[in-house]
Amino acid sequence: MSSEQTRRLLLSAAAGASVTALAGCLGDRGSGDSGDDSADTGGNGDTEQDGGDGGTDADDSTDEEDAGRVSGEITNSVDGLAIAEWEVLQERLPEEWFSVLVVVENTGERETEPFNYYYDLVPFDADGNDISTQQGTAVGDVRRTLSPGEQGEVNLDRQVTADPTSVVEVDLTLGCQSEGVAESEGVYCR
Repeated sequence: MSSEQTRRLLLSAAAGASVTALAGCLGDRGSGDSGDDSADTGGNGDTEQDGGDGGTDADDSTDEEDAGRVSGEITNSVDGLAIAEWEVLQERLPEEWFSVLVVVENTGERETEPFNYYYDLVPFDADGNDISTQQGTAVGDVRRTLSPGEQGEVNLDRQVTADPTSVVEVDLTLGCQSEGVAESEGVYCR
C-alpha cells in the first residue's frame, strides 16, 4: 500500500478533537476574516472564524436567511496553515455523503503541501447527534505545493446516516495528528 493510500485510510478513520466556533453558509463560500489576528497567523490552537456573508448580523437575519445555514466549530493545531474559508458542497457526492470544500492558506514561512496534514469532518443534525459513519475522505490539491501566502483546496467528505440536508452543524479539524495515528508529513508538524 502506498503512503498516499495509507494517509487516505488514516484520514478517513480518524476522529475530531476539541473545537472553537465557526459558521458557514450552505452553498455560500464563507469568509475567513474574523477580525482576529490569530486567524491570519495560523494560530497555536483553536481559532474562531466567521463563515457568514459578512453583511448580516444576527439581529438583522430572518428565518428564511437562517434556514440554509450550517454552523460549525473548528480546531486548528497547525502553526503555519490556516483554514481561510469553507463551503458546503451538496451536489458533489451521492445522497448518503456530506461534503465540505475547505480552503487552507499557508500562513507560515515555508513551502508545504496541504494534503500532508490531518483533516476531519463530523456532521451533526438539529438534535446535536453525530450522523457520520466511519467512512470519509479528504481529496484535492494532493500534490500542489503552497508557497507562503498561497491557498489550496481540500474536499472533506463524510458518509452520513441521514439526509445530508439535515446537517446543521459541523466540526472541522486541521492538525498534525489524531489519536492513534502517526504524525503527518507536513513541514509545520516536524
